[in-house]
Amino acid sequence: MTEYQHFIPQLLLRNYYHPYKPPKKSSSQPRTKSRPEKGKYRGDKVLNVVDFSSDEPQLRKAPVSRWFGQDNMYVEVANAIKAKKDVERELAKLEQQTSIILQKIKKAHEKAYMAEKGMTSPREVWLHNLRTILDLDMDACGGEWTEKLPELIFPADAAMFIFHGQSSYTAFCTPEEKHDEFILTDQCYNVFERPINDTFCAKTNEYLRATYLCYHEFGPVSPQLIIVLRSNTLPNALEDGISTIQRTRQLMHDMAAAQFPDPQMVKSILANLLVTKAGNSYTKVVDGSYHQNSSSTNEDISQIDQVR
Repeated sequence: MTEYQHFIPQLLLRNYYHPYKPPKKSSSQPRTKSRPEKGKYRGDKVLNVVDFSSDEPQLRKAPVSRWFGQDNMYVEVANAIKAKKDVERELAKLEQQTSIILQKIKKAHEKAYMAEKGMTSPREVWLHNLRTILDLDMDACGGEWTEKLPELIFPADAAMFIFHGQSSYTAFCTPEEKHDEFILTDQCYNVFERPINDTFCAKTNEYLRATYLCYHEFGPVSPQLIIVLRSNTLPNALEDGISTIQRTRQLMHDMAAAQFPDPQMVKSILANLLVTKAGNSYTKVVDGSYHQNSSSTNEDISQIDQVR
């Protein structure tokens, strides 16, 4: 049985769709009954889609039920790894509980890891990683999950997930101009801001590695709302009111920038984006900077700082 499954959660797509209305005929057209487009009926949930398949881009309506997905996307892989749970239903549960977009997990190609885990394709690795992260218990204190995760999934993917979890924070942004909107594309979900430098061997021109510093990851939630994952190395007006924190942050950034051929040119174009971290129970804002609450203990702060 064929089942259409979405790779962008319907939780997000519902923020973009609207009820379909058949187009009205102009006065110059014959007075015949207006019919809807083929396969679409009044009230159906549709998306505004920009079609670039022709020389002149066209704006058209597409049913949300058949967009940003493919037939049986998870079934073949789920059977291959003898999965007992339906992947899309698990993702749906997570969406309902958190309303947070799952991080896109890069596919793994290293054959050694796949062979060790009894897998034959990168898709199996991808799905295994995704399922493991869904079931991961990210303990608030101690950070034991960061030691366990590299043993459970592809190590490079684990390192990326841990990096984002510990080196960034989440903020929400809206367009500055009220008529501007965030859009989705059918080829990717999120975009990022980061300097990248590819290194090649001077003798053989062989590709060696890529050096990058992740400043921002962007994930649209609706036309007027976007999730921003922002690096801890970038300025934070409230925290930088404390000189020791500001110096530490700048040192972290300078050490990361030193990996590039021209460190002075490693900068974020959104360094001064007006966002800040979510508040917590052990600090308060006084005169534009953080101060410790008198009821908080050093143990409380040290435990939470391990997670941050």
